[in-house]
Amino acid sequence: MFYSLRMIFLDSVVSLLLFLIYLFGFFGLPRKIFNFARNDNSLSGFFGKP
Repeated sequence: MFYSLRMIFLDSVVSLLLFLIYLFGFFGLPRKIFNFARNDNSLSGFFGKP
C-alpha cells in the first residue's frame, strides 16, 4: 500500500480543482449569491436560473 508523493499530490490537486469547480458551478459568482439572497429568500433562485 505504498503511494508515491507524486500520486498523492496529483490526487489532492485534482480533487481540490473538482471541489472548486463544483462550488463555482453550483453557486456561480459570489455576486449572484448576494443578489439571490436579497431578491429571494429560498434556494429556488439557484435551481431556477442558469
